[in-house]
Formats: sequence, structure tokens, C-alpha cells
Amino acid sequence: MLSYAMETSKLSLQAAELQRETRGPARPFTASAGASLFVLQTSEKDLLALKQRLDNLSAKMENSELKFGENKENIDRTRQ
Repeated sequence: MLSYAMETSKLSLQAAELQRETRGPARPFTASAGASLFVLQTSEKDLLALKQRLDNLSAKMENSELKFGENKENIDRTRQ
């Protein structure tokens, strides 16, 4: 039970960090079409990387919940 709480806490911290990163720093406005395209392409790469991390974090959280459920079932069976 304690390890589940620690794992959940760790994943929550990672989720909060990811949320801060998705907001990101404010980007200055540029009138140059080339500069705007660079910012858009860079932002797209950043968003794809963040999406990958979010998907990984979601999978870890789901796996953690499954393990917790299995452990709880095993404990309940041993008590019967």
C-alpha cells in the first residue's frame, strides 16, 4: 500500500512537471514569416515530445493502478 502511494506521488509530480512544460515560456512575436515558421516547427517538435512523455506517464499510471488492484485482490483473498 505504501509503495503504491509513493508511486502515485512520483507520477503526480511528473504530471505536474509536464503540465508546467506544456505551458512553456512566452514566445516573442515576430513579423518575419521565416521566423514565425521556425517557431511553429520548433513548437510542433516540442509538442510531439511532450505528447510522447504524456503517453508514457499515462501508461505508467495505468500500470500502477492495475498492480494496486491485483495486490488488493490478493490481500482480500488471503484474508478470507
